[in-house]
Amino acid sequence: MFVLSNGNRIDEWDLFRAMMSDKVSSCFYIDLEKGEVCELEKNGSEAPTKLKIIQKSARYLPIPRVRLDTKYKELDSFNKTMFMYEHPDAGKKLERAIKRRTDFAECLKIVEFVDKYEIDGWNQWSIDGGPGDEMHEWVEDLSPRIFMEDDWDLDDDCELCKLIKNGAHSVGDFHEAAAKEKRKKAAKLATDDKLKKYPEKNDTSTGWNNSDRK
Repeated sequence: MFVLSNGNRIDEWDLFRAMMSDKVSSCFYIDLEKGEVCELEKNGSEAPTKLKIIQKSARYLPIPRVRLDTKYKELDSFNKTMFMYEHPDAGKKLERAIKRRTDFAECLKIVEFVDKYEIDGWNQWSIDGGPGDEMHEWVEDLSPRIFMEDDWDLDDDCELCKLIKNGAHSVGDFHEAAAKEKRKKAAKLATDDKLKKYPEKNDTSTGWNNSDRK
């Protein structure tokens, strides 16, 4: 799950489906306030007006598509590792289609024709592989506007965690909290270094501080 700087969540699968979409007639955006993944039909009657609003507003972030080379490479890996062993004939057909660079949607139809549930296997395979890596790399580049929920343990001592729990009001709030957390970690590292250099000064095993020894 991905989290916005205001604490709202973005569904990981919704984002992934948008990045993997082959629909050339649509463009996809993230609503940076609500966390919703939005689809805009380019040929719709209201499309020109909506597109102007989206382009002028900082609220909507365009979602890129996963590179076609990445998708073909991952589908080839899925076929050779799993699909072909269970469905040899369909697997060979899919292998030829991939080599010819048949339209990607048509390649997926070969998988779906054999068993519609195989598409679920492909979806899970792809989000765990190269296409999923592209999605995570894109999100990482957007930090601190968007980040992975698992990147932070929501404990009471973490400045970022406090902000997420309470709900940040702006990207500035999030930057400020990130700076505070960075200073706290730097101070802790400095303290840890001192303890490593002078452990005898902090020996409490005898019940008194060694710095008082003569």
